[in-house]
Amino acid sequence: MAKGDDSSSHDSQGRKGVKDNGLLGVIHGMAFIGGAVYYIQHADTIWTGVLGVIKALFWPGVLMFKILELLKMSLDSSPSHLAPASIVPGGAGRV
Repeated sequence: MAKGDDSSSHDSQGRKGVKDNGLLGVIHGMAFIGGAVYYIQHADTIWTGVLGVIKALFWPGVLMFKILELLKMSLDSSPSHLAPASIVPGGAGRV
């Protein structure tokens, strides 16, 4: 196999490995563990515990969605001068 055929990532010392996710990976991992512990502690049955672990996977994303929704950071609130003329109401004649 030729040297350029390998598509896996290598660091500066030639070691093969996974790319570093950095701080965001740590934050998401801790949020998952904290959420899982919270939901499992409040579970009455094994199935609510299983559901709690599934919820723990998704609650950081739901939290971010709610924060952005609260801050009204959606596509609809973008300035019209940044949007293409075809999607701006009455902007079909704009250049």
